Amino acid sequence: MDLDNLYTTIELDKNLNAMYERLKPLAVSDGIYKPLDISFSTGTPQNKEGVYCYSDENGYHYCYTERGKVSMHKITKDFFELSYFIFNDQVFIMASNMETSL
Repeated sequence: MDLDNLYTTIELDKNLNAMYERLKPLAVSDGIYKPLDISFSTGTPQNKEGVYCYSDENGYHYCYTERGKVSMHKITKDFFELSYFIFNDQVFIMASNMETSL
């Protein structure tokens, strides 16, 4: 993908969710599936704590809000790198759930 032609926030939502769905069959069979818990907007709904992702002229933003403040904010123009940020965190949570259920 051309780095100057970024996905919109709506396209990010669609493409990342489609990619994440490919993990679902294996995670469900292991009993650890967790839906993708990311708000695709410039903030979380009602400004609650959590993860959100959006696109603007500066690139793709991957952020986490905690106690009313942004505690993590990563910016990249590389869709693959953004998907790594997101899937790494989500798979870690599922792996932790699997480990604690053993």
